[in-house]
Amino acid sequence: MPNASEISKEVERFYRAYMDAFNHQEITRSTEFIDLPYALMSGDEGLIVCATEDEHQRLSARIFADLKSRGWARSEIGRVRISLLAENHALILADISRRRADGSLLQRNRFCYTARHDGSSWKMMAYLPVADGFLGPGNFPR
Repeated sequence: MPNASEISKEVERFYRAYMDAFNHQEITRSTEFIDLPYALMSGDEGLIVCATEDEHQRLSARIFADLKSRGWARSEIGRVRISLLAENHALILADISRRRADGSLLQRNRFCYTARHDGSSWKMMAYLPVADGFLGPGNFPR
C-alpha cells in the first residue's frame, strides 16, 4: 500500500493531467477524469450536478465559450496543495492563472476539488471555486 506522500504525488499527477485535457479543450477526454455524477458548487450558482456525459459536455462547452469570449487561451497551474481525507479520497486546492494568447494575465483563480480513487483511477467528484478575496480551506495565502 502506498504511503501518504506517494498518494499525494499520485493525486497531483492526476490533477495536472486533468488540467492538460482542460487546456486542450478535450471535452471527450476529460470524461476520464470525472466521476458521474459530479457537482460544481458556488455561492453564485449554487449546486450544479452533472449526472451524464451529455450534461458534462454541455457544461464544459458553456465554460469554454465563456472563457474564450473573455480572451482565454490557457490556464497555468500555480501552487497545488493536496489534503488526503482517506487513502482513496483527497481534497485538491489549486491556484491557477488564466492567460490570453499573447501571454497576458486574464485572471487568477483558486479552486478546490474533491477526488476519489474508484479502484482503478482518480476521479473528480466536485469542483468549488474560491471567490476573490477569500482563501478557502486551510486559509493559505494566495
